[in-house]
Amino acid sequence: MRSTSTFALAILAGLFWAAVPSKAQTNASSNRFESNIRVYEAADKANAPPKGAIVFAGDSQFFRWKTLAEDLPGYTIVNRGVDSFQTSDLVYFADRIVTACQPRLVVINVGGNDVHTGKSPEQVLADFKTFVAKVRAKLPEVPIVFACTTPCPERWSEVDKRKQANETVKAYVATQPGLKFVDM
Repeated sequence: MRSTSTFALAILAGLFWAAVPSKAQTNASSNRFESNIRVYEAADKANAPPKGAIVFAGDSQFFRWKTLAEDLPGYTIVNRGVDSFQTSDLVYFADRIVTACQPRLVVINVGGNDVHTGKSPEQVLADFKTFVAKVRAKLPEVPIVFACTTPCPERWSEVDKRKQANETVKAYVATQPGLKFVDM
């Protein structure tokens, strides 16, 4: 399992790299996250996130990262991680948790739960492309960083499929301006 400092360094590398110029089907269970999203929206209503921040959105890797501000000092971060999120869930809620923040950079970490529930690497890529299109429709110049999915001990049997998903997304990202892939 990776250490928080290694993860922070990988994300910082991605942040640096992103500064260099360079309609999915929703899950039938997407609404199971509605209460999580409403918590973020209520917090934003009480204390609006600063425009131009960096939005971290995705699954438990970000949701459980409670020391994000301490690990990335000097950056204004808005954490929009949701435990168990899949890429299609991120697509479904993108307007409410990503573009609504009007970020200067979006860093996402999704795909592991997709693979775990049987989605193919091609489906992960298709959902990622839809997410990018949705963000680009409102924020055409904002860089998007895809932080690769990583194996964990409990899901080690999925390592090869996760690698395939990462390689599929990485190959696509290499052909697109404003997208970066961070291999952790």
